[in-house]
Amino acid sequence: GTLWDTLGHTGAHWDALGHFGTHWDTLGHTGMLWDTLGHTGTHWGTLGCSGTLWDTLGHTGAHWDALGHFGTHWDTLGHTGMLWDTLGHTGTHWGTLGCSGTLWDTLGHTGAHWDALGHFGTHWDTLGHTGMLWDTLGHTGTHWGTLGCSGTLWDTLGHTGAHWDALGHFGTHWDTLGHTGMLWDTLGHTGTHWGTLGCSGTLWDTLGHTGAHWDALGHFGTHWDTLGHTGMLWDTLGHTGTHWGTLGCSGTLWDTLGHTGAHWDALGHFGTHWDTLGHTGMLWDTLGHTGTHWGTLGCSGTLWDTLGHTGAHWDALGHFGTHWDTLGHTGMLWDTLGHTGTHWGTLGCSGTLWDTLGHTGAHWDALGHFG
Repeated sequence: GTLWDTLGHTGAHWDALGHFGTHWDTLGHTGMLWDTLGHTGTHWGTLGCSGTLWDTLGHTGAHWDALGHFGTHWDTLGHTGMLWDTLGHTGTHWGTLGCSGTLWDTLGHTGAHWDALGHFGTHWDTLGHTGMLWDTLGHTGTHWGTLGCSGTLWDTLGHTGAHWDALGHFGTHWDTLGHTGMLWDTLGHTGTHWGTLGCSGTLWDTLGHTGAHWDALGHFGTHWDTLGHTGMLWDTLGHTGTHWGTLGCSGTLWDTLGHTGAHWDALGHFGTHWDTLGHTGMLWDTLGHTGTHWGTLGCSGTLWDTLGHTGAHWDALGHFGTHWDTLGHTGMLWDTLGHTGTHWGTLGCSGTLWDTLGHTGAHWDALGHFG
């Protein structure tokens, strides 16, 4: 009755794509999130019907970390229709990448687990060939190999000798990622450029921002459109024509954001002063809370309280407070990302968001938290 217990859960919350209650198995039914994302038409239940969920994937007693940490048979996940297969290696089994038992070894992993789609070994460039994950996610028709073939990964992007962590650390030419077929475009607004959503200069406005804070992927004030101006992250991801160069053109990566010599982990943790991230010009500040210090959000020691968190810190895009439901209104992020043309409100109009998916009375947190 305590699903995930076989994975060693036993009463602890999951962080990063996984905070949940006691019935993860209910997520496996037709139409649920993970089902539609990778195992189309198949219940996750069939993967763990004996009570040991994910066992068929080779979990064997270890917890998964944010879509990265795994057991011994991840390759079985690579068959036609599976999550990672459809995201980048279309029609090819991941098994061919690690069939010898050392998963990801052909990518240069060499015995270490991947952390949150970022940490890696020595040959990330081999991942850049036609049909690979990152290639299809943003640089359509171009091998990532050409971006780091000289052995200094991501150097052509201005990386200058450091690994990228979870879509954060960067150089001088991220703008090339903004061409037709970008990540967010293909994830929900198929065939439409994000540019058309904010062509009037008020980016995301057509999504119905109108004065509410965004949680997970963009806390901000009342003008997300200001985030779309020259040099901003999301602008270059879908608003073709802006260089990241303005943020790190001097060769001191993220220095203008206050980085000062430490790698970023999972879009946040870095160096020794995360608290300094709240000051003017820092990453999250510029991403959403334009002109406001994060310090003001947690100065009393209760981070995110103004968002309705009620005294607990947020964990990697998942754990949250009491007002996530406001995100379900007409035009919000998740609506356009997956339920094109339908308001999430209609999924939970009775006050129980995601009810039609079998949620039964609890709000979802960033692709994970549920009833």
